[in-house]
Amino acid sequence: MKFKSFSLMLIAGLLATSAITFSSCKKDDDPKPAPTVTLSSTTFSGKIGETASVTAVVVAAEGLKELRITKYLGTTVDATFGTNGTEIVTDLTHTHDYVLTEGLTTPVRFNFTAEDNEGQTGTADFIITTEPSVSYLLTTYDWLWKSKFGQGFASEPGASEQILDCEKDNYYLFQR
Repeated sequence: MKFKSFSLMLIAGLLATSAITFSSCKKDDDPKPAPTVTLSSTTFSGKIGETASVTAVVVAAEGLKELRITKYLGTTVDATFGTNGTEIVTDLTHTHDYVLTEGLTTPVRFNFTAEDNEGQTGTADFIITTEPSVSYLLTTYDWLWKSKFGQGFASEPGASEQILDCEKDNYYLFQR
């Protein structure tokens, strides 16, 4: 009798444990991946006046809430771009064009941040460097005379330095 009551208690305990275990374990949903932003190019180098173009493609399993494009000059947000430095779009594919007007001394960076409906984010950066053009160099700086090499007279045998002391402080200034 003791064995039978012990067996029943043991079976009842196992059944209760099994019931609690199975009822408390519900299947967890697999977490959805964070959105990804893929750019057609990550860098661009050009001269002032050229157009840098990049296409951002967003993959968001939970649906795209917004794509934020933030412009940086070096590490500082450029508040003149969009609204306080950020432009917001809601398309999964967006082509962004930028005409180079700055960036000679510091690179221009556009950060693309996609946020899905669950609050997860994914980012990508597009970095633009600007090369100085000849017209920019000529019109931005004063050009000090360092040398005037040539042939003074046709009867002289070869070219030589022709700059005079009074000419060493002369410079050219080109206007646009």
